[in-house]
This record gives sequence, C-alpha cells and structure tokens, in this order.
Amino acid sequence: MGNCSGITEAGGRCRAIAISGSDYCHAHHPDRADARRRSASKGGKRGGRGRGGSAVEVTELKSQLSDLYAAVLDGTTEPKVGAVAARSPMCEPGSWILS
Repeated sequence: MGNCSGITEAGGRCRAIAISGSDYCHAHHPDRADARRRSASKGGKRGGRGRGGSAVEVTELKSQLSDLYAAVLDGTTEPKVGAVAARSPMCEPGSWILS
C-alpha cells in the first residue's frame, strides 16, 4: 500500500494511504464520489458521542440544570453536590467507579 496520488485543495500531494488495489484514498477515489457526497450530506444531522439529537431531551436537561443552578445559589443544595449532579448527565454509562 502506497500513498494516495491525489492532489489536495492546497495543491500539495495527499499524504493518506491509498485503498488496496488503487492509487487513491477514499477522499480522492473517483469511483467513490457519490458515496462521499451522501456521507457529507448527513454530516452533523445525527449527533454523535451519545447525543441522540432529541430537542426535547436537551430542553429538559437545560431546565433541570437551571433548577440545580438556582438551588445552589439559594443555598438549598451544597455546591459540591450541585457540581456532581450537573456533571452526571454528561458521563457515559458505566464510567463511574464506586469504591
């Protein structure tokens, strides 16, 4: 496997590894133009890293965090407890280590 023979937009040589049996990488292979276009049209629409993309969930989370912030400011919730509670929705399931 060698390097891609494609030319970048800056005019330099592409440094990506070529696809097996080809002189081009996925980004420059002429037969893959339609697949690249389809993938690019989906960019940013599906979310990622666990984001479901649901506006309802985001709105509910913002509301809960706002209530938590107010509770810390008015003294009904300790700042340390508020910090942990605010962080917990962002943690991946199973990422907590309990001792």
